[in-house]
Amino acid sequence: MSKRNRLISCSVMALVWSAAVCGACLGPTEDGTDSASMEGAGGGQSGGGGAPVRPGADRSGTDAGPTEDAKIADGLPPADDASPPDPDRAVVPGGDSDDDGVNDEQDNCPFAANNRQEDFDGDGAGDACDPDDEDRDQVLGAVDNCPEVFNPDQDDRENDGVGDVCDNCIAVANFSQSDRDEDGIGDGCEVPGDDEGDGEPDATDNCVTVRNPDQRDSENDGIGDACDNCPSDANFSQGDRDSDGQGDACDP
Repeated sequence: MSKRNRLISCSVMALVWSAAVCGACLGPTEDGTDSASMEGAGGGQSGGGGAPVRPGADRSGTDAGPTEDAKIADGLPPADDASPPDPDRAVVPGGDSDDDGVNDEQDNCPFAANNRQEDFDGDGAGDACDPDDEDRDQVLGAVDNCPEVFNPDQDDRENDGVGDVCDNCIAVANFSQSDRDEDGIGDGCEVPGDDEGDGEPDATDNCVTVRNPDQRDSENDGIGDACDNCPSDANFSQGDRDSDGQGDACDP
């Protein structure tokens, strides 16, 4: 055999030996098949093209997220262990839940630090936790027809958008609530010559200085019950010798 042929023969034998050794080093795949088997010309893992699989990568070709053990190792609790805040907190007698130096029982915001106990609107709820409901009628200010006056029923008889309890013209629509003479009676229902604004002109009003739209006069003495010092006994003169507020006609 020539020297050249011997070199070729040795090279072939070396390649065969290398293949045998490398094949023995490759263990079986996870599905129990021989790792040396090929699915196609590319061979190797089922990602195609024989590309190496990155450590930590999913066998399907997508990255696997960190395991729960890895999260704990990183100082992050598993998602299932996260606990939402308790919505049913209760005042703790003698306690101070917000650590502001004011006991819960005296704190106007027991769960929100408010050590100065500021309460701008004086409604008993501290500024730090006051909801957008100044009058505490369970109707938010944005839709409350009397945002500063308690009126949970939201009555508005003339449908002018202003609740009856804060309307300066209850029976007449007065959207702007204008009151040029600032007497508390809106311009929309002010009657000329009606000082107290009860809808009855002073010339015929049986209580000129007291508002009494019903003009009730139980004993028909010409003095309305709302301003009569003896509403159950006729006392035309309204005499009251001892000035005790009770007319002579009914003063024992």
